[in-house]
Amino acid sequence: MMLRPVDDRDVFPLYRWRCDPETCRFAKTVAPPTWEEHLRWFMRRLPLPDWHIGVEALTGQSVGVVRFDESIVSITVDPLLRGRWHGRWLLKVGTEAFQKAHPGVQIVAQIYRLNVSSQRIFGWAGYQRVTNGDWEEWRKSDTPVPTPPIFPANRIVREGGLA
Repeated sequence: MMLRPVDDRDVFPLYRWRCDPETCRFAKTVAPPTWEEHLRWFMRRLPLPDWHIGVEALTGQSVGVVRFDESIVSITVDPLLRGRWHGRWLLKVGTEAFQKAHPGVQIVAQIYRLNVSSQRIFGWAGYQRVTNGDWEEWRKSDTPVPTPPIFPANRIVREGGLA
């Protein structure tokens, strides 16, 4: 797997991922955007740094996105590829790249209290819950993170909804 910057070819996959019912369920804005709203958001966001697509090296298939709005991290995995540890990989590699580019900046995640999968992924990646409520704040600690195992493409792991 590798990361590459988001570019024009990602506008539709990102829209499809954002409009997925499970993604909407845990988003701050629950209603999916219209295509026009998404396109305006995408064009404003496109020139900004720290926004990357995870790509399978052999197939070139996009698996998800990790982005940092200043120091706030978020990840989204292609709904068709959930349960294969892509979310863990995106978060680990994206966090490492952000920390290298912005040393000393505290990374924060905002996770909906019912989003158990994200809580597990961020906890595994060394983030710690620092506030409670409907939207919980998680902060990155300095604890080293193990590399997630690589699963064959045809094996899906659905234990506890891991992404």
